[in-house]
Amino acid sequence: MTDGLKPHQVSVGIFVHNEESVITKVLQSMLEQQSSYFQISEIIVIATDCTDRSIELIKNHQKDDWRIQLIIEPKKLGKIFSVVHFLGEASNDWCVISSGDVYPEENCLDVLFRELNEDPDSMRIGMFGPRVVPTLEEEMNVTQRINQELWNVHHAISVNSPKLGELVVVNKSHLDEVKMNIGCDEVLLEEAITRNRHLLKYYSNATVFNFSPKRYSELFSYVRRVRAQHILVHNYNGYSTSSYSIVKNLRCIVSGIRKREIKIIGFIGLALTIIPAFSLAKIDTLAGRNYLNWNRSESTRSKNSGLI
Repeated sequence: MTDGLKPHQVSVGIFVHNEESVITKVLQSMLEQQSSYFQISEIIVIATDCTDRSIELIKNHQKDDWRIQLIIEPKKLGKIFSVVHFLGEASNDWCVISSGDVYPEENCLDVLFRELNEDPDSMRIGMFGPRVVPTLEEEMNVTQRINQELWNVHHAISVNSPKLGELVVVNKSHLDEVKMNIGCDEVLLEEAITRNRHLLKYYSNATVFNFSPKRYSELFSYVRRVRAQHILVHNYNGYSTSSYSIVKNLRCIVSGIRKREIKIIGFIGLALTIIPAFSLAKIDTLAGRNYLNWNRSESTRSKNSGLI
């Protein structure tokens, strides 16, 4: 029930770069999102530098649902540029920003907007998001298990202080200018929201699924890149994510282990990954690398990833 309130009109942005193996699942999952709390009036898919069948598949879906719009960007400047492009095209203030390789649980947006409506701070909230959960497989290798603990740690930290990712909802009327100097779109949006004195919220009862890299080198590169991006935002924009200080968040991690939300063996594997990855990330920032673009994880798109 919405207590007589009109449902929020929502624009959805999905960002695609060579996602032919996943885009059908991603679009179907988004189209199935229904609720009395919101109404999706448009789905804007921004396809950047695609050389596979992604654009062809998106056009096929356009024939079945008039809400799907396609914007083709021939050159890959960085995801944050595509996000700002989408925000400029979106006709609604409430905008869902989703990576092209994640998909929401069936009731994800329903839970998110219900939580928003019931939140006493709702008028001050500028950005919120769900819990990110890697898709489970019957047989998972060590890399996938370490990745699972990475997102369990992300959850433990976010419950205490929101750190949003993969799929976020933004009220663009609450955004200050979005800086586009570093390649981490969610963090730059967080910074633009909080700079304008609006709130971030983490609604962990909602879930979005992503897919674990199967190769350790890809997971290591991911941890290294994200850490470097967070350091650069801290250094150049003066904004620290809630996950920036590992020492500060040790209490959250210990609490997660006690609650058995974080498995200690998996966390040891994660710690052995984080220590060298963070060290190399620091070197990357000193060398002037900004990570506006990066090599994606190919193993998450493989046919045994659970998407097809």
